[in-house]
Amino acid sequence: MKNEQRDRYVCQDYPDGKEIHELARSHGLSEGRVSQILKKNKITRRPRNTVELHALSAYYTQIGLHLYHYRYEHGIDLWTVVADFRWSGITIRKVEKGTKPHRAAGPAGHCCLN
Repeated sequence: MKNEQRDRYVCQDYPDGKEIHELARSHGLSEGRVSQILKKNKITRRPRNTVELHALSAYYTQIGLHLYHYRYEHGIDLWTVVADFRWSGITIRKVEKGTKPHRAAGPAGHCCLN
């Protein structure tokens, strides 16, 4: 397989939810090289993820990523989101990482991101 084709596969698999270490292992690359490929192709990086037992679907992972990027692009600090959602900071971080929060969401329609 040529490098250009391999790079296309990396760029397709990362947004679908594969982690950098998984892509590196499956394509015989270092994690640094995978990061370079993503950066070169302008693929937005996800926040670093920790191993969690309750990973959500790709759809909910995208919602968490949207929250993460929206929060930073608009200068909304974590504690504003904590107050608006009535979740803990840890739960907000888990949602941003695409993992399942441990309790129900705050009141319907109550959100700092409107």
